[in-house]
Amino acid sequence: CNYLYNGGNGHYYITKLDSSFQLQWCKEIGNTHAYTPQSFQTCFDGTFIICGIMLDSTGYSNMFLTKTDSMGNILWTSIFGGSEHDHGYCVKQINDGGFIVSGKTNIAPTDEAYIVRTDINGNLLWSTTVRYTLNVSGNYARFIDQTNDNGFIACGNVTGFGAGNTEALMMKLDSSGNVQWTKTYGLAKGDQLMAAYQTADNGFLMAGTTDTALSGTNRETLLLKTDSSGNVLWSKIF
Repeated sequence: CNYLYNGGNGHYYITKLDSSFQLQWCKEIGNTHAYTPQSFQTCFDGTFIICGIMLDSTGYSNMFLTKTDSMGNILWTSIFGGSEHDHGYCVKQINDGGFIVSGKTNIAPTDEAYIVRTDINGNLLWSTTVRYTLNVSGNYARFIDQTNDNGFIACGNVTGFGAGNTEALMMKLDSSGNVQWTKTYGLAKGDQLMAAYQTADNGFLMAGTTDTALSGTNRETLLLKTDSSGNVLWSKIF
């Protein structure tokens, strides 16, 4: 997906290349609203699913989920969120053919992690919000994946642990969206997680960034390995 901002409306493009990187087709998606795609996946049947942020004429944003056919033609679009700002950051097709989307929603005065599960046609099955503690101002679920027990692991970051401080955030949910546990990892001033996968021992491997120099600008790659309850077994910085 590529994003184009033009005349106040954000359209985006889906481009298909062959194995030699030759263009096969390109489709433009958008209307009078501004769309910013954030995550894209090929579905089990060769179609495509996209999630992101839709900004409407009121100035508020919503999470969008769009399904296209194998040629990039829109099959359906679903919109999720409340009356404030809602973002979709990551989408995955799950075992039953439906979709799980992670992002954030604004529940004044803070942002909370926002998880949405749909059926195969984009109809809402459930949604949940996650706030690590009442003392933080922002909770973001930047990535989500299904686990062996048909639950979900989501990760991202939280803000508000002090001036400019961001900690990595990990959340485990069951198949119905109930939060089983949350963990934060603060190695330095600015830590965040961008991906998390379950490993063969039922633990988790997570990747993100950390600001070890405490400068706010000097980020390094962070790799964490945890047990099945999210307890750190080791961490590496590159």
